Amino acid sequence: MTWNSKNTPPIDHSELRKTFESVRRLETQNKIECSENKEYDILDYLDTPEKVAAEYDEQYVRVEHQNKFKEAPEDKIWSNLSERGMNIAIRPAYRSKTTDFPVEWTDKWGYDCYLNHGYWEAKNYRVMDALGYMLLLKEGGNTLPKENNPIFNDLGDVMLRENQLNPDNCQGKASARYSIGFTDSDFRKMTGLKLSSLEILNLLLETQRAEFKITFPVRLKSTEAKQQVHRMNIYSRFFELAAEEFKFRKDGVVQERRYRVLFNTILGELFVNNLKARFNDRIDQRLYALLLLLSGIVVWNFYDAS
Repeated sequence: MTWNSKNTPPIDHSELRKTFESVRRLETQNKIECSENKEYDILDYLDTPEKVAAEYDEQYVRVEHQNKFKEAPEDKIWSNLSERGMNIAIRPAYRSKTTDFPVEWTDKWGYDCYLNHGYWEAKNYRVMDALGYMLLLKEGGNTLPKENNPIFNDLGDVMLRENQLNPDNCQGKASARYSIGFTDSDFRKMTGLKLSSLEILNLLLETQRAEFKITFPVRLKSTEAKQQVHRMNIYSRFFELAAEEFKFRKDGVVQERRYRVLFNTILGELFVNNLKARFNDRIDQRLYALLLLLSGIVVWNFYDAS
């Protein structure tokens, strides 16, 4: 078992191994096409041009065939969900020899924001979209949840939880209320990225390493659809990461890894809160294709926080 730096196993190894199969076990809930040798395919649960899911809202149509996808109205085509708070609050920070840390910017509310220990580009947004989608599938039991269910009642709850998760106020790592398990193959199918196992590991570590101190928009139980903002008082990552190697080539090169993502930080729980509150944006699948063609120029923070 390999753990990232500054991390010690928050749960027993046997429990961790079970969680790696959490997504796989979802398949057993649908036994209509079940067979002994059936392969797990996460694409069965994802939006694709051939099968666009519409669980989130009735006015969005379900498209089951490529020809219908081509004929669908422009405002009916989407392929993924992107957590809105992240898109509003975080400004891209591109790799540069002249970058000084922490990276600083001023948000739309006039507050100073900071990014430390890393960069943040289109690929990192895409990683978070994939992780968020997998979490929603897990929370919904093999389907996207249809009800708003934020985990925080009000900003007081958020501040209390931030204090509990502050490394200066607790010993060791906080237990993870929310987590997901997946493999390299799952990640490739979820993102459409053709990456080696090592490249996937490095991308996840790069995304995990970035620490933010920002103003984060949230949707809470007490305010329902009305957006509130929480001014973070500490630096926080989105998640902690554990990885396990389990498939090798004859020459010893790792071909496949299992991952465990733990949303056991204040930024991670704010991210989960908004996903469960359906504070998300539908992303046209063509946007991802466009972002892959762009180099160093991404217009991402186009959301209106009002």
